Amino acid sequence: MGFKQQKDGQFEAIISSYDRAYRYSRQWLNELTQRYGYHALMATVPEQGFAVEE
Repeated sequence: MGFKQQKDGQFEAIISSYDRAYRYSRQWLNELTQRYGYHALMATVPEQGFAVEE
C-alpha cells in the first residue's frame, strides 16, 4: 500500500488488487478516506481563521 499525491494536493491510496481482495475492504477504505478528510480539515481550519468547538 502506498499513497500518491495528486495535482490538487490530495493523496490517492495505491493498493494492489490482491490487497483490495484480501486485506483492505471497501469499508476500511471508506473509513480511511473519512479520517483523511477530518485531519485535512483540522489542519486548514486555523489558517482560515476558524476555531473548532467540538
